[in-house]
Amino acid sequence: MTARLLLGAGAVIVLAGCGGDDKAQYTYSSSSECFKEIGKTHVVGKATTAVRISADDGKTYDVLFLPSGAKAKSYVKQLDVKTGVLETKGNAIVYGRQTGTGPAVEKDDVKQVEKCLA
Repeated sequence: MTARLLLGAGAVIVLAGCGGDDKAQYTYSSSSECFKEIGKTHVVGKATTAVRISADDGKTYDVLFLPSGAKAKSYVKQLDVKTGVLETKGNAIVYGRQTGTGPAVEKDDVKQVEKCLA
């Protein structure tokens, strides 16, 4: 599996990995309908492994689905995110940031996206 996590300002991080196990295994296909309630969705990774959600208030969320929670936690440790909110839940990484002129993304905003994970 190869996926790209876009971290704003044109920065792209490429991730390659293979199988794994974790208690919480979320997928784009199971989460997509709820994501659409938050904003416009656009799949940015191969085989729906990453999705970008653009909300009306200028907030943008990138969700990356990895093979396991362990891989997600390990991957997040490698990132140096200076703005926005970066969280993991199960095998998913959620990165939220303001890309418009509205209020900054807060943890509660990212938690709303995490509630959609299924």
